[in-house]
Amino acid sequence: MDIWIICVALFCGAAVAQSLFIGSFLLLKDRAKTMAIIWLSVMLFALSMRIGKSFYYYILPSISNMGVVLGGVGLWMIGPAFWFYFKTSQYKKINPLEYLHFLPALLIAILGPVYRMTLLIPSYHVGAFILGIYLLSALFIFYKNEWPGKKRGVGLIIYSLMAIWLTFIFQYFSPSIEWYAISGGIACLVMYVINFHIMKDQDLFAHTPLTRTSVPEEVSMAIRQDLELLFGEQKIYRKKGLTIAMVANEMERPAYLISKTINQHFGVKFNAYVNQYRVQEVKEKLRDLKSNHKVEAIASEVGFSSTSSLYHAFKKETQLTLQQYRVKFATQNA
Repeated sequence: MDIWIICVALFCGAAVAQSLFIGSFLLLKDRAKTMAIIWLSVMLFALSMRIGKSFYYYILPSISNMGVVLGGVGLWMIGPAFWFYFKTSQYKKINPLEYLHFLPALLIAILGPVYRMTLLIPSYHVGAFILGIYLLSALFIFYKNEWPGKKRGVGLIIYSLMAIWLTFIFQYFSPSIEWYAISGGIACLVMYVINFHIMKDQDLFAHTPLTRTSVPEEVSMAIRQDLELLFGEQKIYRKKGLTIAMVANEMERPAYLISKTINQHFGVKFNAYVNQYRVQEVKEKLRDLKSNHKVEAIASEVGFSSTSSLYHAFKKETQLTLQQYRVKFATQNA
């Protein structure tokens, strides 16, 4: 074996060891760690498994087959782990069904030792393609939407992973084993860059744990924008029996964050916030003096469960009954 290939493998092995250490460090250093930090650590572990394949193959040939399996598992874990890091960096919840993103990695871990190269070679090709979809999707969202999290840290991860992904693609078209090894070394160099930034500035990837007593301003702003979309444009308040859990599911955010934001910025509780939109639409209908909609129909249309609920909410909001409001409006516009 050429000495320079051994050097590249050792270079990769050192990067793998360093990433495993830093991933473990991130998990253990702070009891108040956030989900984003957890998924960042998982992503570092997955990268280590994929890039470590070269180390296993050249330096530890006795376990090279198992190393190839671990590399395939790691490759298929990078995208989901990154996506979860990306999502939780925006303080969004992860739906339990989304963990199915890790199903291919699990299947490779189970079937890889049995089928070996018959399964593993195609899995590497498809896995690299799927990883590219994850990264391009994240890059699109990153620039299209207002980012509520630590933009610089997330941006560094996106572009670093894009660079590593390009080395994976190049490996499949490399003209020789030498170029294959060199591209692996470049991927390791990028990992060194990521690890360096993590150690140099840990706050770059830090995310303030969300508590029930504090909502970061950037998160609160994003929630208010989502509320305006749901209530102002989509008119979700028309749903009877609307709960904050239903709104949280639509927004993919914790319910307590939505409740706290409504309370802090609008000075009301969730039910009162919903009724404000309902009452506003009722007022618009009452201003149409030519219409003869029955109160029951109006109540049902705007989301009230009963006419009594409409009467109570309307009186509380306007200090007038429905009839008094209509008469007052008619008089003012006579």
